[in-house]
Amino acid sequence: MSADGPTTSVPVAPGSRLHFSWGLGSELRLMDIQDPSTQEGGEGGHATQLSWGQVSASNRIIAFGTAEQYAEVQRSRLAGTRDDAHLTRVGAYARAVRERLLSLRDAGAGGAEGADDDGGLAALEAALWQLLEVFFVDAPRNDGNLGEDFVSWLATHGDALAALTGQPTLGGRLEELKAAGAGGSSSSSASSSADAAPDYWPLLRRLVALGRTAEALELLDCHDAKRAALGGAASAGALQQPGLRAQLELLDCLHVLLKRLPRLAPSSSSAAAAPGAGAGAAGGGHGNGAGGGGGGGGGGRGGSKRLDASARAYGSLAEFGAARAVWRREAGDIAAAEQLFSAAAAASRRTAEGVRSVLGVLLGEPAALRAATTDWLEAAAAEVVHRAPDGLGAGGGGGGAAGGGGGGGGVVSANQLGALLAAAQAARGGEGASGLLDLLAELLQALCEADVAGVVTVLSNSGVASSWLMAHSLELIAAYVAAGGAATGGGGGALVPTGGGGAAAAGGGGGGLLSRRLAVSGCDLMEYFRLAWAESLLPVGVLGGGWALALGYLAWCPTHGAAAAEALMEALPVDSRDTRGLEKALAACRRLGLGAAAAVLCRVAGVDALGRGMLGAGAQWMVRASDPRRTAAALALVGGAVEEALLARMVGGGAAAAAGAAGAAVASLGGASYRAGALQLPGGDELEALLEWLPGGGSSGGAAADEGGSGSVGGGSSGGSGGRGLAAFLVDVLRLSRAMGALGAARDSNASPENPRVTEALSAGRAALLSMARRRTPPRRLCLPLLFYCIPLLEASASSGRLFSSADMQDLLAWAGECARGGAMAPGGAWALGVGGGAGGGLGPKGLGALAAAAGVPERYAKDVQLALVRAVARSHVMENSGGAGAPAVLAAAGAAGAGAGVGAGAGAGVGAFGASGGRQVAVGGRL
Repeated sequence: MSADGPTTSVPVAPGSRLHFSWGLGSELRLMDIQDPSTQEGGEGGHATQLSWGQVSASNRIIAFGTAEQYAEVQRSRLAGTRDDAHLTRVGAYARAVRERLLSLRDAGAGGAEGADDDGGLAALEAALWQLLEVFFVDAPRNDGNLGEDFVSWLATHGDALAALTGQPTLGGRLEELKAAGAGGSSSSSASSSADAAPDYWPLLRRLVALGRTAEALELLDCHDAKRAALGGAASAGALQQPGLRAQLELLDCLHVLLKRLPRLAPSSSSAAAAPGAGAGAAGGGHGNGAGGGGGGGGGGRGGSKRLDASARAYGSLAEFGAARAVWRREAGDIAAAEQLFSAAAAASRRTAEGVRSVLGVLLGEPAALRAATTDWLEAAAAEVVHRAPDGLGAGGGGGGAAGGGGGGGGVVSANQLGALLAAAQAARGGEGASGLLDLLAELLQALCEADVAGVVTVLSNSGVASSWLMAHSLELIAAYVAAGGAATGGGGGALVPTGGGGAAAAGGGGGGLLSRRLAVSGCDLMEYFRLAWAESLLPVGVLGGGWALALGYLAWCPTHGAAAAEALMEALPVDSRDTRGLEKALAACRRLGLGAAAAVLCRVAGVDALGRGMLGAGAQWMVRASDPRRTAAALALVGGAVEEALLARMVGGGAAAAAGAAGAAVASLGGASYRAGALQLPGGDELEALLEWLPGGGSSGGAAADEGGSGSVGGGSSGGSGGRGLAAFLVDVLRLSRAMGALGAARDSNASPENPRVTEALSAGRAALLSMARRRTPPRRLCLPLLFYCIPLLEASASSGRLFSSADMQDLLAWAGECARGGAMAPGGAWALGVGGGAGGGLGPKGLGALAAAAGVPERYAKDVQLALVRAVARSHVMENSGGAGAPAVLAAAGAAGAGAGVGAGAGAGVGAFGASGGRQVAVGGRL
């Protein structure tokens, strides 16, 4: 901040500490922290948020409205396109921006509701933008006539520039006089007519001098004599008055001269925006200069680009010179008609003198032009319109002399316009001086010299060019440079971007300036100003929804855009419950190629979800963020919830949800739930949705694991998450929970064992359980809770009792044995089963009792699981090896062995022989 710049005060208590931190973009956060020991210590501190360089509403409206065109220009530029299509695209973009700027400017001037009170910023930006458009877009793509482009620009923005400097505007005063003329026509008092106003003729001379012919004709028609002639029935009597008739004849001569005034067609498409332009604009070429009126035939490129519907535009210098010579002779003849002036002066000396003064302007008399203009800018425009066409003045070009007039020419090239502007400044530089005129003088000089570095320097150091204007105007300059229009030798010097401190980029006029890396930021000039514009969007954009606009610009910043986008995503207020808004932001990141920013947004959303206790949603977002460390942390929270839910099924969590007789039965069993049902997980729907994001969570994951058979039993269970990690375990357990929920719902509806809903649920549950057992994904301490949870599967009677095969049971027992012993066991050892250890080694020193101790539950739950396993082993073995014969006896034996489990917990091992057809022997022992 400069020493003479604006300052802001913040409240600070005596003895307190002022802490500060940089916010996002151009934002500073201050916190006044008071010492508790001071007198004010108990009153709290003060928080202050300061922002600067904020974007105006008009800038946001234009940026939003032209975002797609801007992106097209960027894609074309980065593709290295140098053809006419690229220049046409840039021209269309420049025109769209200009039209929006002018619309916003006019809305603000008219006091429209909702208009942005920006202190004239929109008006200034509209003027500067169109000036850059004329020199960098329109003039290089068309034949010259830069003089008329300059006049057209001043006609469009002259009133706005006057308002910025606190001067009365031509347009405003014109409307007042027109209103006075309208009132005078219905009043008997002549003093109320427009031409009675002291500034009527000075205003008319000024309009004519500046080439605003259409407005001059409107004011001329407000003259009392003209209005009397158009007054209907009363006009017939009025015309009988000699004095009025003489005035009217003189005024008609002036009217015809103004209508026939030849003009060169401007080269810029922006000329159509000037006041007075209309659909009746004539064609570019005229066959002669004597035709009357404002119409015109002929084709030619100037017709659609005319400044004024009343002027006749010529695209050919030769035709223009010939028409100008004829017109000048006619103007000279009228000026020399003393009898005409004498007759008019007899009735109104003021009218006669006023017409003569306007004729002096039309004929390019230096004294008349000086009296009609207020500063060097207007003087230069008057020279272009009234002296240069005749080869007079500094900017006059020689070409196509015709008739008895001066040489036919005009201000066609930038060199001619530059010389004319320099002469006007030298002659009138001290008149109407202002900071705005000084800025325009420097800018116009750089533009006329095609000094790209000079243009950028003037704008960036002016203090009035916003970050929006700097970022977007460089696109026009880049197109000009790409087309080979930049000067190669002019404009040397140091370029110091606004805010760039002492870092300077040596400036030539060529295109290297725009691509040269700046020491202050490490990026090129275009990215520097693009970042500055995006930075001005961020404090407002984060809270006001403009983040998408900021992202759109950051996507075109190759050096710092990705890091800035990530910072934006981290600061974006995120509500993980607003999935629609988050998906919208992610779609924008993907569309713009900002993958890293999308990952940051997912990570922030995950943190927010976890903070709200939404474990499933939090884990989803972390998975989508591709953040292994945070994903593991989120999944660990989900794993903890799963563990709590499994233990709750054993020690009474399910009893609280039961009701009636079922609830009494559960309570009689100590609170455990033996019914099939989904796990009571926090945010169950979110955890179900988590399956869509976890690896292997698709519908085919369980089938693939099931088909792996016992061959997938590799790698022992670790104390953590198992061989395949916590994510694989969660996939299996969530699929298991889904299947058990479906099974419980089917049974609650009294579905038969062979009902498709039942068999599908059993099959899905079996696949999930075997996937966990074969891949060793669950933690060892959860082996018993999982087997307890799956008792309804182990006891299932559907599919003729063949839900689990003997191979399936071998895998389950092998897994249980490893979990109990903490390591792998020898083949066949899994078949010795007992709570306290059985023949053949069993499950280790304590068998299933060790699993109960690891889970922290009473040993009787291990006995429940033991009984279910015994019955499942017996069922599967009998079905496979006896072909169904003797099954009742075997099941009875298994039942008897199971019954003993609740009677003699301290008895010795028992061994039973299975397989009536001589199959393999299976030791099912245990102290029951």
